[in-house]
Amino acid sequence: MKLVRYYSGDDCTLGVLTGDDGFYLFTLENPWKDNQPNISCIPAGTYNVVPYSGTKYQNVWKLENVEGREAILIHWGNTEKNTEGCILVGANVGMLGGEKAVLSSRKAIGMLRDCSASFTLTIKDV
Repeated sequence: MKLVRYYSGDDCTLGVLTGDDGFYLFTLENPWKDNQPNISCIPAGTYNVVPYSGTKYQNVWKLENVEGREAILIHWGNTEKNTEGCILVGANVGMLGGEKAVLSSRKAIGMLRDCSASFTLTIKDV
């Protein structure tokens, strides 16, 4: 899969996650803050992504071998306040409480589950 980031501002980072079969979802991450844990999006690159279940997020995905970081997940949520350095997915983008947001996030997680268990993710900034 490929994640192309099309917006990077002081408020958040937005992108589109696509699969080989035309599948796509929208993403929201923290803004770039020099890869600092819990407050920055991760560097562009290629990552192995594996299924993950923890106490807070179950049946989601974890990115492996993110330099200088750990516990980077792909999970549900809407705004930058929900990311803590992770990648949120949504079926749509819009505004929520005056903030940029991904919407229908739990629906998007279900769509991603139907699409893939483990995968390779390439993240590119434009």
